[in-house]
Amino acid sequence: MALFIGLVMSRAIPLFRAMQVKLDRINQVMRETLAGVRVIRAFVRTRHEEERFEVSNRDLFDTAIRVNRLFAFTIPVMTAILNLSTVAVMWFGAVRV
Repeated sequence: MALFIGLVMSRAIPLFRAMQVKLDRINQVMRETLAGVRVIRAFVRTRHEEERFEVSNRDLFDTAIRVNRLFAFTIPVMTAILNLSTVAVMWFGAVRV
């Protein structure tokens, strides 16, 4: 179980760090959009700003999906390991009794 947890964490930690950077990027795009809303309207750059947000949002979305898939795989495996270890303890305990 420790090996499996170590493997999952070695993959999850870089993904969480990447998610934080991507979330900061979305916040930066939104802050720039809100601060420059008059300029954006004056130069008719609304579509460009929407595309910038869409790219940042899609990038964060893809990373979040990868993290969620990793943890969706982790929970059943951990449950199986715990159940099999319980069965093993009961089996070998019954043999010794």
